[in-house]
Amino acid sequence: MKIDIQNALVDYEPTLEADIQRRLMLAFSNVKSHISSVTFILTNVLSRTAQHTKHCSLTITLKQFSEILIEDSQVDIYSAIDRTIQKATRLIYRKISSQGSKR
Repeated sequence: MKIDIQNALVDYEPTLEADIQRRLMLAFSNVKSHISSVTFILTNVLSRTAQHTKHCSLTITLKQFSEILIEDSQVDIYSAIDRTIQKATRLIYRKISSQGSKR
């Protein structure tokens, strides 16, 4: 499983990328054999209320399924990261379990 983290945020500590990689490895540990690559992109966006939010985009290429794109925006970067990874984990497990029941 190849992990690529692209960080466009300039105001966060350098350990953020290592933390994301650790979280991804932990979240996907049981399904890593189904994953070819993971791309995690962090950016700042301006919300409709003119508030700066952190946007996470997670693209997962699965070996036997189509590509998955999960996105989330939150004011707190760590909340955005957690929610994005949680959504992706649930979706991957659903795809894998539905494929197993089709056999």
